[in-house]
Amino acid sequence: MKAISKRTRFEVFKRDSFKCQHCGKSSPDVVLHVDHIKPRASGGTNDLLNLVTACDTCNLGKSDKELSDSSAVAKQKAQLDALNERREQLEMLIEWKSALAGLDTMAARGVCDVLYRCFGHESGPEVVPVEIVTAVRKFGVDVCMDATKRAADAYTTAEHAIGKFGGICNVIKKGKSDPHYETVVRIRACLKRSGKYVNEGCFSKLVRAALDRNASVESLIDCAYKSRSWTAFVNDVSRFINNQDASRNASEGE
Repeated sequence: MKAISKRTRFEVFKRDSFKCQHCGKSSPDVVLHVDHIKPRASGGTNDLLNLVTACDTCNLGKSDKELSDSSAVAKQKAQLDALNERREQLEMLIEWKSALAGLDTMAARGVCDVLYRCFGHESGPEVVPVEIVTAVRKFGVDVCMDATKRAADAYTTAEHAIGKFGGICNVIKKGKSDPHYETVVRIRACLKRSGKYVNEGCFSKLVRAALDRNASVESLIDCAYKSRSWTAFVNDVSRFINNQDASRNASEGE
């Protein structure tokens, strides 16, 4: 009879959790063997149902005697049933994932067509750009649909907008939980667009402090462009914050 393959040995050990099915001892405390429930001398095969994990002592002690205790067979049958159930559940999971992927593809197709129509096209390209597919999977259809209009307002071509699409979606999503997030991003972009250095460590805190004191977005954008440098921007915004605080304190003191 053909020798038991290394792959079969591994499957038997894995199924039996690397434990002797006779005494319960496990690797590496004992040397494990793959034993035949029905000995090969009596016609036993190398089928998984006829194989069991046994330690050195139990295997040698049994020799070529057929196992009379049917509990080992019953246990293996239960383990194989469990493995089969796991396989079937895995197949169902794969099928479900495939269906979701199909829905993502349909959604991405719709977002792509809407985006291109915003730029005057009848529909998007035959192959949906990977940037849109990725955005739909990561941010969802609602956020992506909002992003199509933002992209059309900010860029002149659909191709340019697609390259920025994921970033637009990210801004929209974060803006839903952080009301100042989009404004902070806009002001940072204005500063950098005008060639100014931005100290990221204090920028967000400074702008948020101004917004909390009712600074208008327009005034902060104007300040970002007109300030001669990063230091000048910080001084102008800090002056506004200090004036607002002083006015509030004066009002509270009356």
